[in-house]
Amino acid sequence: MWCRTVVTTQQAAVVTLRRTDGTGQTARINTDGEIPLCTDVAAQDRFEFLAAPISTQAATASERLAVYDLASGRHLSIAVSTAEGLAGAWLWWAAGDNETMTWHLLDLTTLR
Repeated sequence: MWCRTVVTTQQAAVVTLRRTDGTGQTARINTDGEIPLCTDVAAQDRFEFLAAPISTQAATASERLAVYDLASGRHLSIAVSTAEGLAGAWLWWAAGDNETMTWHLLDLTTLR
């Protein structure tokens, strides 16, 4: 069980996590521009998903999708997406435009 803190300044948002009993506080887990992907905190008690808008010239808005792995303390980029979400143990995202849209699903229970 984790709680999320987001402190927003004019320059950036800083996202940190802490267990509900006050232990396990993390340092900043996001890079500039990233905000939490959804309201659920630490999916599977391990993964915090983040998204940041990307400036593009295309008609379709894109975001950089990333994950912070609480088990390893690593921040990893996942994809550039046009839509994304989290449902239970499934992360989903779409990449491409209306003519080349590709959907992706990731079962979080399969990650080690």
